Order: sequence, then structure tokens, then C-alpha cells
Amino acid sequence: MISGGYDQTIRFWDLPAMDLTGKSFRSIEPPDDIIHTLVYSKTGDKFIMAGSSPQARVYDRDGHLLVEFVKGYPYITDMSSTKGHVSRVTCCLWHPTNKEQILTGSQDSSIRIWDINHHKGHRQIIKLRNAQGAAKAPVMACTMTSDGKQIVAASQDGSIQVFPAGGPFTRPRYRISAHENGSETAALVFKSDNVTLLSRGADDTLKIWDMRKLEAGPIKSFDLPNKYTEANVVWSPDEKIFAAGTNVLKAGGQNESDVGKIHFFDSTTLEEVKQITVSPESVVSLLWHPELNQIFAGCCDKTIHVFFDPKYSNKGILFSVSKAPKKKRIEDSQDTRYIMNPHALPMFKQPPSARRQREKARKDPLKAHIPEAPQIGPGVGGRLGSSLTASIMKNLVKKDEIDDDPRNALLKYAGSSSFWFKAYEETQPKPIFDLPSAPTTAPEEETTDNLAKFLNSKPKTPSDTTSNPPTPTPTPTNQ
Repeated sequence: MISGGYDQTIRFWDLPAMDLTGKSFRSIEPPDDIIHTLVYSKTGDKFIMAGSSPQARVYDRDGHLLVEFVKGYPYITDMSSTKGHVSRVTCCLWHPTNKEQILTGSQDSSIRIWDINHHKGHRQIIKLRNAQGAAKAPVMACTMTSDGKQIVAASQDGSIQVFPAGGPFTRPRYRISAHENGSETAALVFKSDNVTLLSRGADDTLKIWDMRKLEAGPIKSFDLPNKYTEANVVWSPDEKIFAAGTNVLKAGGQNESDVGKIHFFDSTTLEEVKQITVSPESVVSLLWHPELNQIFAGCCDKTIHVFFDPKYSNKGILFSVSKAPKKKRIEDSQDTRYIMNPHALPMFKQPPSARRQREKARKDPLKAHIPEAPQIGPGVGGRLGSSLTASIMKNLVKKDEIDDDPRNALLKYAGSSSFWFKAYEETQPKPIFDLPSAPTTAPEEETTDNLAKFLNSKPKTPSDTTSNPPTPTPTPTNQ
């Protein structure tokens, strides 16, 4: 057995192996989905789930995802042009004659027929309209006859529409006003004769219809409080009795003594034959298993109540009732207490939690310091301003190497020694250079003396040249 709810969890129950503690043996959490509908296939090897998303999913019996149907494009107004639903899936069921096909209804006013082997798009689509045919009618519930020849859908305007399974789907074959306009029909259930139809609405009514005389109105109507779209109605295995749960409407001014009950009705006399008190909270969904002959009731207090008769029921929960809870042994216990050892090695130290690390970082002035944002615009308070243009130009304009001073470039290495020089600082001998002897007179002094001699010398005039002619040098002659 499987169960689901608003806690976004699907739980698996093994009734024969379960004891009186009533614990599930497995649970899965579909991604971001509140579970509204879970339906097993006839073979029991897979089930379909309808949640709060536009995509229905098919899982195997172990909870592994098999198929996720495609989501339609939400901005297309014509639903026949989309490959999938664009709004929440409200109902789903397996095709009664084809185990590879399923039906889904959605708030986008469409019913789609899918093939689980081709989940990238629907096979057929039925678009629902209101009585005037002008506005869309969101689908709240849908079902099919056991022979798979008719599709019945209930819309939010309170109408029930009947379509032939083979088409055409342009307009319904029958349309009746079953429940109040604006109420959400919770369930549609056929009898195996495909003639008797039960409808459960949010207008607090349960109605019985004859498919041969739909226009004549319901055969009978019962007043049953209902405020959940997941509420349903079920048939007994022999179809002599049908049952439905009631919701407790305490917030609406009802009697505080009202409790969740299951009401049983005779399908022949159409009279209520029995009531069973189940829970202080509402009874939302029911399951009357045809083979086990046991009733499972899901309630709002997160509990599932099982009813059986030791004489007429078989298997199922009967195995669990006969099993006492397993006794706890000392070797099965798990001690989760921490052992505090102050002298333990650092490798065994428990790492601090992320929350404590964040609190400690906030107290650190260096880590908690938030750097100031760059100054945009004119400078203020001693900070220089900058602009987008200036920062862009700074990256674009690169410094030219020609503008570098070669003297400063060489002086950068003047005081620094190479990396490997330190290895020879103590063992390297002092160098002795063969230098020429120093001149007696320093070059600077020699330059100064020559300059003084030049300044003290008197320049020669032309008169000095005439008065003192040069003495001719005698030339020797040959005698």
C-alpha cells in the first residue's frame, strides 16, 4: 500500500510484514510536489502520481521514477497546441483496457490521454468549455467506464460532461448541471455496469446518476460535508454498498462535537445503513480493497485507519494484528550521546558547526570589516574620486619603455646581490686587483694648475711682433 499527503512524502507500507507499531518501510519525496492523487495500475507494478505541478509522474512499485510527462508552454492560449499541461494536474487514472495509457485532467481546462512509452507529448486532448461555450472550464475530476468507451469529466462550473472515448472531442455528447457553479467536484466513480455514476461535490452533496437518464436529474442526493478536493466515494467489492467520509467543518460554526465519520449506503434502497466514527479530524479519502475486503481511511490528523472483519476479510492487515511489537534488545540499541575527551588527538576533534563559525567571524574585526566602496565622482573626505573614463584610459594607455631612466633602472640592482652569493660570503677570498700606480698630482689638481697658468699669461699684440722681429737662423754654407 502507498499513501501521500501535503507533507510531500509518499510512504510504502508492507502489510504482511508490518507489526502493531505501524511503521512504513520506505518513503520518497517527489520534487516540490504536494501529493493529491495516487493510483496503482491493475497489475500493481507501477503507480501514477498527480501533485501540485503540471507534470504527472509514473513510478515503479519500489518508488523509482519511470516517466515524467512533459510540461506545456504556458504562454500559448490554445491548449491543443501545447504538448502537455500548463496548470496543476487535478486528477489522473489508468486506462481500463490499455495498460500503457493514462488520463490526466488539469486546471488548464483539458483532459489529455498519454502513452507512457512516449511521454514527450499527449496522444489526444479534450478541451472543456462552459455551458455557453465561450470560457474555459477547469477540470476537477474525470473517469472512464470499465469498457473504456466513455470519458466523463466534471468541471469547476459544476457541470458533468460526457465524451465518447473514440472521439470526436469538439463538443460533449451530454452536459448536465450536477453541482453548484464554482464548487469543485471531488470525485466521479462508476459502477461496473457502467450505468450508475456517483459524484461527490464541494457543495456538500453526494449524488447518484443514471447514465441513461442524465437529463432527468440525479436519482438521489445525500448531504455530506466536504471541503477537500481529495475527498472520494468508494464501492464495496460486491457493489451492494458505497461509502464516503465526512469532513469536520469546525471553522464554519458547526458543532464542536462533530467528528470524522464513514457513512455507508445501500445501493438498492439508496438509504444510509451505518455510520462509523473514525477520527476527531476529517476523513478525506477511502480505499475499499476488493480482494482483502478491508477499508483504509486517510484522515487530516496524519493517520490511516484500517477496518476489517475477521470473518470476511483475509490477509492484509490481519497479518500485522497478530504480530506483537518487536522487543528491543541491548545489541540493537544505538547510543547517540557524545563522548567528551579533552585529551583526544586533534584528528578526532569535532569540527565546529557552520553557525558557530559565522558567529565567531562576526566578532573578528578584520573578517567583519566591510571595505569601503570606490569613490565615484569628485573626491570627498580626503579620498580621491575616480570615473569610469579614467579607469578605462588607465588600462588602455600603457607606459612607454623609452620614458624609463636607464640610470634608475640599473641602480635597482646596485645594492642587491645574487641569490647564490650568500653561499660564498664566508669562504670566498678577498680579491686583489693589479692597479697602476697613482699619479703624483691628482687629475683635478693638474687641471686647476693649467687653468691658472692660462689665466695669468699675457696675450701678445701686433706691436710686440714688429719690434721684436724674430732672429734669423744662420744657414750654413759650403766653402
